Amino acid sequence: MSEEKIFEETFEEEMEETKEDKETEDESPITNDWLSDLEKELDEGTEISEKKEESEEFQTITCPKCGFKNKSDAWYCESCGTELISPE
Repeated sequence: MSEEKIFEETFEEEMEETKEDKETEDESPITNDWLSDLEKELDEGTEISEKKEESEEFQTITCPKCGFKNKSDAWYCESCGTELISPE
């Protein structure tokens, strides 16, 4: 057999397998529903984490020495290193 014939046979087999795979995908809409449900859940999770980040932005402790706004759980100023006193 020549290389061209081997290539043609291999290519034809791959094309048939691809056609079979596409037919199988078209027959199972359940997979598409599952995937779309997962995408929705991920989008909702992203929205929740974004809201959480926004609320954390407003919770800051201002450094008494340099005025830098630090995260509310910081013990020391991220800018100058001064010990922070948490408002209680």
